[in-house]
Amino acid sequence: MAASESKYSLVGDSESRDSDSESGTFLPRSSYQTGPRRRVWPWILHVISFLISASLFVAAAANYHRSLGPAGFDEPGYTQEYSKAVESVGLRHSWQYYGEFAQPSPWRGQPNADVDAAWENITHAGVFSITREQMERLNKLHNTSVMLPPESGGGYMASLEATHQMHCVDMLRKFSYREYYADKSAPFSDPDKLRTHMDHCIEMLRQVIMCSADLHIITYDWVAHVDTPWPDFSVSRQCRNYDSIMDWIHQRTAMTSAPKGLIIRPEGAAVKHVEPVEYVHEGF
Repeated sequence: MAASESKYSLVGDSESRDSDSESGTFLPRSSYQTGPRRRVWPWILHVISFLISASLFVAAAANYHRSLGPAGFDEPGYTQEYSKAVESVGLRHSWQYYGEFAQPSPWRGQPNADVDAAWENITHAGVFSITREQMERLNKLHNTSVMLPPESGGGYMASLEATHQMHCVDMLRKFSYREYYADKSAPFSDPDKLRTHMDHCIEMLRQVIMCSADLHIITYDWVAHVDTPWPDFSVSRQCRNYDSIMDWIHQRTAMTSAPKGLIIRPEGAAVKHVEPVEYVHEGF
């Protein structure tokens, strides 16, 4: 009996645990427990291991989807990209920039009809309609918000930032060849309006670049005929398919019979007061 009591006293007797601390250190606790209780701890460990594994899997999946979709799912709705566009054409694929200084491109070089057509294809896609709920989620619903007429499908007028940013890049391109476009593009017909337009575009692109702050690496090489390090701008990264984005917009573009595609403000409509500015609008 004494031997039996001694065998199990380590489980609940603090004095026995203290006096036999060396055995308690090296022997598993289950050595001191009765048969039925020995089965509890393995199950607890299995459950803990499962929960840890599940948590790691969920975290990895969330990070993966963030890399493919919106910049941050945890951000408030009004800072996120348009979810319907992300779901349709937001996936990314591997792409390498064409970064050589003299790399041929349909969008570069002396202006001509073909170059202008190439830029037209990636800048002018028109506007589309979004719902009242989407406007509220964007925190953009005001009594001054523009609604599309019934002939254009109704809803609220919207467009994607990508095409506006591309328009600004095209404006910088045209400005570098402004003698050619002086009598071919409306903004170039008035120096004051052109200056306002260009300053706006430069400021918008500055904010876009600083906001996205590209952290991909540019490497350097030694090249023939140059004694200093030569940057390799052909960076590899994950990109969206811009052609698919343009197709997505075209499929949803609101149509209108209004002259030049411009919707005129209805009489009595509420207006937002902004700083007066000379502005050139070329329609949808």
